[in-house]
Formats: sequence, C-alpha cells, structure tokens
Amino acid sequence: MTVYLLKSSLSLLLLFVFYKVALENERMHTFKRFYLLGSLLFSAVVPLFSVEIAPSVTELVSTLPEQVFVQRLPPVPVLPPTPEATTPPYWLMLYGFVTLVLLGRFGRNLYRLVHQITKSPKQAFRGATLVQLATDTLPYTFWSYLFVPAVAYSRGEIEEELYTHELAHIRQRHSLDVLLIGLLLCLAWFNPLLYWYRRAMQLNHEFLADEAVNEGHRNVPQYQRLLLSKLTPTPLPLLASTLTFQTTKQRLLMMTKHTSRRTVWLAGSFSGLLVGTSVFLFSTTVAQVARPETTSSAPAKIQRPATLAKADTLLQRYGDKLVMLPNNQQKKYADLTPEERKWVWVAPISSRRTPTEAQWADWHNPHKFGIWVDGKRLRGNALNAYKRTDIVAFSGSYVHKNARQPEGYLYQMDLTTEKGYAEEVREHQKSPFIVLMRDKPKPKNSGSKSQK
Repeated sequence: MTVYLLKSSLSLLLLFVFYKVALENERMHTFKRFYLLGSLLFSAVVPLFSVEIAPSVTELVSTLPEQVFVQRLPPVPVLPPTPEATTPPYWLMLYGFVTLVLLGRFGRNLYRLVHQITKSPKQAFRGATLVQLATDTLPYTFWSYLFVPAVAYSRGEIEEELYTHELAHIRQRHSLDVLLIGLLLCLAWFNPLLYWYRRAMQLNHEFLADEAVNEGHRNVPQYQRLLLSKLTPTPLPLLASTLTFQTTKQRLLMMTKHTSRRTVWLAGSFSGLLVGTSVFLFSTTVAQVARPETTSSAPAKIQRPATLAKADTLLQRYGDKLVMLPNNQQKKYADLTPEERKWVWVAPISSRRTPTEAQWADWHNPHKFGIWVDGKRLRGNALNAYKRTDIVAFSGSYVHKNARQPEGYLYQMDLTTEKGYAEEVREHQKSPFIVLMRDKPKPKNSGSKSQK
C-alpha cells in the first residue's frame, strides 16, 4: 500500500507541475478540464499497471536448479496461517475516524442542497431548474439546479451575464467533477495534492463559464466590470459552482488571453508524452516469465528417479505409506499393482545449498520478494535477523498476477534453516509425498471389446 500511495502521489505531482507550468494559463479550458480529470484517474490506476521487461530480472529463476521446482510441483505448499492482529493499528483507526467525519460532512452538504431544492419554489428555466431561495445570496448551481435569491429574481435584478455563467456550469456538468474530487478528498484526505487539484479544477470551471459568457454576449469589458462589482464574498455550499472571487484577477486576465493552435498542439503532444513516461516510471515492472523449453502440446515425459526402479527397495521402504492416486484417493504402496508401482513418484527432500551473496542481497527487496523461513512469513526487516549461512536450502517461484498479494512482491522464496531442514527430513521419513503419475493402464483388448 505504501508503494502504491508513493507512486500515485508522484504521478499526481508530476502531472500537476506540468499543468501549472504549461497549461493553466493557456486558453484551452476544455482540454485542461479533461487533463485534470484524467490525471486523477490515471494516477489512481497507474501503480496497478504491469509492464513486462526483458528477462534480466529472471536471473533468479534461471539460476535456481530445475530440481527445486520439481520437488515443489506435486504437493501444495502448506504454509502456517499468518497470525492476525487482534486490534487494528492506531494509524488505521485514525484514518477510519477522519474518513468517516469527512464522509459525514460530504453527506451533510449534499443533504443541505437537496433540502433547499425540496423546500424552495422551483420552475423550469432555460433547460435547467431554477430554485428561488428566501435568502439574499449570489446565484450558484448544483447538478441541473440554479439557485437564485427570490427577491432579486422577481425584481429582475440578476444580470443576464450571471445567468449565462451559471447555466454554463450546468450544461457542462461541472458538478460531476466537484463530486468526484470531493469523494477523493474524503478517502485520501491526507494527500495535499488533491486539494491543489480541487482548486485548479474549480478555477478552470470558472474559465469555462466565463468563456461561455464572452462568446454569448461579446462584451468582455462590461463583464469584467460586472465581476468587479460583485466582489463581496458570500459563504456558499461547498459542492456548488458559482462565482469565486479569490481568483478574479486570473479570470480577468484569461478573458483577454489568446492561445495559438501551435501552442495547443504542443501542449497536447507533451501531455501524451508525459502520460506515456509516467506509465514506465510509476507502473510495476514485471520480468517476462521464462517459458520452459518443453512447451509442445505432447505431455512431458515423466523422468523417474533411478532408485525408484528398485521395486523391492521401494516396497520395503514405502510399503505402508499412502500414495496419492490420480482420482485424489489414496492407497497404500503395498496395495499397488506392479504396473502401477512403475509410475510412482516420490517427492525428494530439498537439496542442501546456501544462497550466494548476490541472491541474499536481492532477497532483502520486499517489493520483489516475499520471504518465508521454515514456513513462517517474514515481513519488514525480519530477514535481517538471519545470516546468509543460516540458510541450508531454498526454493522460489514466480507469483502470477491472479495470485499476487496486496504487498505486490513478484517472487515467493521459501528458505530453510538447519532446524527446519531437520524437521523436513523427519517429516519426509514419516510421511513422504508419493503420487501415482498416471492411471492404471487399460487392458490391450479393452478397446476392441467396447466396439462390439
């Protein structure tokens, strides 16, 4: 989770810096709106992307002897359950508390707007719904509702430019953006970048609404004077779209600004380049899985250990041991037919070997490796409690996407100490894993009888 938040935040920061430097002061407001929305969504999912790279990372797998994986193939590894914490950590309790408070405030603001809509007189107005408020306030909008003071509306004191401005908010559905960033702030309130995004989105909404006014009335100086005459801050609902006076200077300057087509083209091209770069910077790189050479459609031949050919020795050693059959049932080795005993495979114990210095150093990367020692999961810096020479056997496997844990590691390593190895030997002697690799052969004349 920490890696996800870090990558997501860095992506947000990179895209936002580009917006502030290259886009915010350009008159390409529709593109900027979708750039900001896209940056939020892109940064939320880019850490989940997996980009496959050429097989340098697979050195671990390629250096592991094939025998290790053969040993682990038949039995399903039985790992001890991870001990569950009895109480959630304090930081999680704090996060949950603050998030609930913010969600409650978000819901309360929505309720206030709904309450105003249901309790106030309404009427259809130019494709929207006009809500007449008893209080004296500036016009504002939410969803398809335009809120205006009833007295000023009845007297015709609301300027036409203000209607155009607020109706632009409604027609361009700016409330969707406001609700999206509002919900994200409730869930990720600890991320200051989201507050910057909210301010940038609200400012751009005003640019879009101002542009609609100037295109409709074509009298920029008069509209600028109107804005200046309304510079009387009035508290308004947080989820509403309205005239915001903190950014009036930027809005006045933007009305007279011109952006060339060349600038628009360059901004779009660099934005695409930046998004592509972010994919490689903040996605998860995954090594290409080396495919085994025996990938033909024909089933692989079962290579039986030479010692298994000694039927008498096996019968003496494993006669009372259970054998796993292809139908998932079990039978004692002594009860197998001589033909079946030819296809019995006994899982050997791990070969003793100590990891190299490079392997040992590599395994300390928790983003790449999930570590188990003697069947116990290690987290954080717990591997530091062991020395490389403490490990007398090990095996590893690549974790595919559908089996990957939230921690995101790419390989699972099972390490065995001297104590664990002795236990494995005892367990092998007591209950070896024996499997019959194919069904009992059918009689040669069975096929001809069935055709009769």
